[in-house]
Amino acid sequence: MLKNLTLPSLLRANFTQIFLISFLILFTELSVIRYLSAEVISLAFFSNIILMACFLGIGLGCLFNKKKNLFYLFPYLLFLQVFFSTIIIVLKIEDGGMVMFQTNLINLNVKVNHSILAIAIFIFVAFLFYPLGQILGKEFTKSKKNIDAYLFDLFGSIFGVIFFAILSHFEIGVTIWIIIINFTWLLIVYFNEDIKFRFNKSGNNKIFSMILMILFFMVMESSRPNLWWSKYYKIVLEKNEKYINLFVNKTGHQVLYIDDSIVHLFYNFPYKFFKNAQYQNALIIGAGMGNDVNFALQNNVKNIDAVEIDERIYKLGKQFNPNNPYADARVNINIDDGRSFLEKNQKKYDLIIFALTDSLTLTSSQANTRLESYLYTKESFAKAKASLTENGLIVLYNNYRKDWIVDKIAGSLEELFGQESVIVSDQKHGFKIIANGKKLQDFKNSEIGKEYSFYSSEKKSIKNSVDNLFPHDNWPFLYLQKPSFPNNYIKIVIFELIILGFLLTYLHKNYLKEFNYKNHSKPYDMLFLGIGFMLLETKNIINFQLLFGSTWSVNVLVILAILATALIATVIVKLGIKFKIRNLYLAMAFSLLVSILVPIGKFADYQPLLRYILSCVVSFSPLLFASLIFSQTFSGEKKSAIGFGYNMIGAMIGGILEYGSMIFGYHSLLYVIAFAYIMALYTNYRRSKENI
Repeated sequence: MLKNLTLPSLLRANFTQIFLISFLILFTELSVIRYLSAEVISLAFFSNIILMACFLGIGLGCLFNKKKNLFYLFPYLLFLQVFFSTIIIVLKIEDGGMVMFQTNLINLNVKVNHSILAIAIFIFVAFLFYPLGQILGKEFTKSKKNIDAYLFDLFGSIFGVIFFAILSHFEIGVTIWIIIINFTWLLIVYFNEDIKFRFNKSGNNKIFSMILMILFFMVMESSRPNLWWSKYYKIVLEKNEKYINLFVNKTGHQVLYIDDSIVHLFYNFPYKFFKNAQYQNALIIGAGMGNDVNFALQNNVKNIDAVEIDERIYKLGKQFNPNNPYADARVNINIDDGRSFLEKNQKKYDLIIFALTDSLTLTSSQANTRLESYLYTKESFAKAKASLTENGLIVLYNNYRKDWIVDKIAGSLEELFGQESVIVSDQKHGFKIIANGKKLQDFKNSEIGKEYSFYSSEKKSIKNSVDNLFPHDNWPFLYLQKPSFPNNYIKIVIFELIILGFLLTYLHKNYLKEFNYKNHSKPYDMLFLGIGFMLLETKNIINFQLLFGSTWSVNVLVILAILATALIATVIVKLGIKFKIRNLYLAMAFSLLVSILVPIGKFADYQPLLRYILSCVVSFSPLLFASLIFSQTFSGEKKSAIGFGYNMIGAMIGGILEYGSMIFGYHSLLYVIAFAYIMALYTNYRRSKENI
């Protein structure tokens, strides 16, 4: 058998095709999320919408895999997607219910509502992934055993994540992503028996479109020599005689002034307006390209710990900052998430600065937390206070856009320190400075107005309330005034629910009859398993962000760990080790109960190794049982493509239900997960009873 095995026959094999298709799906998904978040300003905060569109497209493709195969259209759809998303960035986008932190590089008198733009991109992304779902569904159907198909689907997914992570680690940009996507597509279409791709006029046109797309990106990127794809952002540096401007994801982020005479008050605030402002040790979170570090050095701070999450931004500061602060021996640079650093810190500081910490991006595509979300919670400020000396000072500054955001931060610090925070307002530029700590007794309030006429300072008591809730680890939404759905999300959710309503009604009444499904034998258990697993995945990503930081590496490792858990469960089922499905659901119920009764935040103060072990046990036990339930259920599914399609639609619904965390907090997701698995058990029981 091995003697007759050739490379072409290997590439034509069903398991190889499933591996390549799953690799293509995951790699394209990650590429599209990164690219659209970088190019379309508002989508940097709605990337979970892109993920849900991917699930919808894959699910529909699997469900309708017997319809006309559209896989040959994929390169055209991809080219249109990236081309129009590049054009969209010039539109002015209206706000609606949530602070976006955005700007426009090109001013055109065209206005588009966030929701309309997000819905349009949602539809386009779903169309892009539809043909991928189709070809995956066809290969699932051809596989003799469902569990084998799922096994190679997981292998392909894992390799897709690893490959993209390697490219991200080395900051390899979009041109290479597009080359890999198109090469993988070409491998599939050339060796897939259902497509029969040939180098004729039609085939050559497709290859030409791929080459055109690659050339488009090469020209786009080569025209911007100061462009980098960091692990978090698309970064562009613009220089002139007066300043160096750093843009991330098409938005102004940081400025280095060549002329030292241009100084914002907030840089000098901790030093010029306090008596005895001699700081031995300072911590600067969000050090960026080194402006804040530079002013700390100029004011003779003896030792500075600088924390910056994006290594590329730090390197740019090291290269381009004219004062070269990172070369100073007094500065210790830490490439880390600010909250993670505070959790691990053992030192004491006279001064802690939260320096312009607005990330302009979500942490992951599964959840609605930004990189800085867990930095602004009450628990995070408590960690900062624990790191202060007795006469220490905490200072935060930014252009917060909304007064209620300032009130949230100032109120959280007031609640923590037992005294009103000082709020200094820049009437000219919109910046706000917030400070608290025992050092406030040395604040020289009268000096500010003398030197900066457009500044004013005040103290006001701010209390936590339902109408302006202070962020905490279970509800880390600084940019929401109160627990609610932003207007943009309401419109998007209504649109998604309408699509789902039409789809599920059509499937229930018409389409599934073609496959001889009886009334209660339809694969609704697979739908509910998709809902539950998506929410479990989201909850675990949130858990590990909270405990180990919102860094790129933590997210990659958690996603790989989730996929590895699913792989382990699949191998167990593949080896013929089966459990009574009722017992698996009971084990699942017990593990969820433990997660509900023992919130993951309780481990935050434990030693790192013990914290890691306990977190993994509590977080991954439900995942393991959920994976065993899915693998065992899917292995017995008579029509694997239909079952998998329903599972993908369920994952999309889970993504919609995740929005509920903006009202009820992330811990509430565990109750939704429990309900989803109860419904999965019930519908599975109804199916098995009817099939007897």
